[in-house]
Amino acid sequence: MYTIDQAAAQSGLTAHTLRYYEKAGILPSVGRNGGGHRRYSESDLGWIRFVSLLKATGMPLADIRAFVAAEKRGEAGRRSKIAVLQSHRARMTAAMAELGAFLEKIDQKIAYYGDKS
Repeated sequence: MYTIDQAAAQSGLTAHTLRYYEKAGILPSVGRNGGGHRRYSESDLGWIRFVSLLKATGMPLADIRAFVAAEKRGEAGRRSKIAVLQSHRARMTAAMAELGAFLEKIDQKIAYYGDKS
């Protein structure tokens, strides 16, 4: 079990961000000790890493909340989780294609200007 400061250090996030994520419903419920202090498990750290991955890939917080809500429903939420991830994957694929087209144009300009030297 980890304190909030330890979990923050492990995840690369701040303690403030971890509290916000919990309050905003972005993380499933985090356990507490007898004094009411948060205690993060390895499973919690896995969730934090996954949420960080989703954020880094541009998933909106509303979609992350929907994914977490589906996770809380257990097997009943499986299809919802798949739908959220498939939708995000489609957005990522489209964004990657767009970036690829931009990169191609930049490469063309590099080649064009490189030929002028």
